Amino acid sequence: MSKDITNNFSVLNADLPESVDNALKNLTDLPSKNVGQTLSDCWFLVFGGISQLAEKRKLKYAKDLEEFKQSLSSKITSIPKENRVEANTQIVMPALENAKYCVEEPSLREMFANLISSSLDIEKQDIVHPSFSDILKTMTPLDAQNLKLIFDNYQLPICNIVRTSDNPSLYAVVLQNIFLENSECTIYERQSLSISFLSKQGLVEIPSSLSIHDDAAYFKYEQCDEMLQIQNQYPDYTFQLQKRLVKPTPLGVSFLDICCPD
Repeated sequence: MSKDITNNFSVLNADLPESVDNALKNLTDLPSKNVGQTLSDCWFLVFGGISQLAEKRKLKYAKDLEEFKQSLSSKITSIPKENRVEANTQIVMPALENAKYCVEEPSLREMFANLISSSLDIEKQDIVHPSFSDILKTMTPLDAQNLKLIFDNYQLPICNIVRTSDNPSLYAVVLQNIFLENSECTIYERQSLSISFLSKQGLVEIPSSLSIHDDAAYFKYEQCDEMLQIQNQYPDYTFQLQKRLVKPTPLGVSFLDICCPD
């Protein structure tokens, strides 16, 4: 019986180091044998037919896929046996399908591994939503970074630059979602796009009536390059900051609890 179950799991276990190989074989012990069988079947259906045309990319992809398998296997074996449940194909199949386009990004493949392993944990499966995979497949590493940053701080300042005038028809939002809190990326266009994406996905919200109480949080926004450039470019107009804050939504909190628990 044990030998047959181990063979059924061999698709996920192909060409792994001995330490990981032994860990995977442990998954075949009851009550987790069905978990291993279903996940193995899903893995084969999604990744079995992948063909990489460019040899160089193929080698890199194979290396990244191997790391994804090892990470996923490690996370599954860390789940207490009494907490392991049958794989939910509504979660696992889309996650594996979407992950194959993201395994070359370490942060994203780690989030996919967390998502899949969480779906096999009885303590987490109730907050694993099928939409998480679709959200994750369209994320960039910067999106994930910003979401984690906002989550860790609960709320952070964000601004729009608006053109003001006594004539209401001249009032306009000139630049939207200026976000200066992530020191690893200070490019306005990228950050604005990232925050807009997170908001559209329902992971963060920017309430129109709320801002950070401490005005010091907005000092760097008043002197940011975008504000200075637009004032110099259009000296005949008056521009000011529209102070806002960005914070995670309940969906965003659940998404991070599952996909980025550390």
